[in-house]
Amino acid sequence: MTHNTQTEVQIRQWAAWLRRLTLALAILSPLVFLVLLWFRMIALSSMVPLPSHAHLDPAQLSVVGWAVVVMLAVMPALGFAPVLWCLYYLFRAYEQGEVFTLHNSRLIKWCGLWLIAIDGLRIVQGMLAGPLLTVADVTPPFFLLRLGVSYSLIGLFIYLIAKIMELAQSLKEEQDLTI
Repeated sequence: MTHNTQTEVQIRQWAAWLRRLTLALAILSPLVFLVLLWFRMIALSSMVPLPSHAHLDPAQLSVVGWAVVVMLAVMPALGFAPVLWCLYYLFRAYEQGEVFTLHNSRLIKWCGLWLIAIDGLRIVQGMLAGPLLTVADVTPPFFLLRLGVSYSLIGLFIYLIAKIMELAQSLKEEQDLTI
C-alpha cells in the first residue's frame, strides 16, 4: 500500500465518522433541547435576551407565552441547521474521495455565510424579544438591541479559506491545461 492510498483511506474513514457525527448532532440537538426544556433544566431567561428589569417566570407563562419564549430561544439555533447540512454533504464528498473540488469549497463558503447569519439571527432575536414578549403579556414593554460578532468572525475566516481554496482550484485547472 502506498502512502497516498493510506492517506486516502484515512481521509475516507475520518470523513465517514464526521458525517455520522454531523447527522447525530442534527438529530439529537433539538431532542436534547426539548428534553432539557421539558424537565426545566434550562433557564429560559438565559436563552431569551432580556433587560435587567424583565424576568421570566415559567410558572406564569400561558400557552402563547411558552410558544413565544421557545420560538425566541431557538431562533439563533436555527442557523446551525444549514451549517450541519453543508458539513454533512462536505464529509460525504470527502468520504467518496472528492477532497479539493469547487463544490466542496462552495460548501465551506456556505458554512461561513451561515455562521455570519447566526449573528444576524441573534440581532433579530434581540429586537423581536421585547415586542413579542409584551404582546404575549409575558414581560413589561422593552426594546433591546444587542450586537454580537463572535460567529461572524469565525464565518468570515471560513469564507476566506474557502475563497482561497476556490482560487487555488482554478489555478490548478489552468496549469493542467497548460503544456
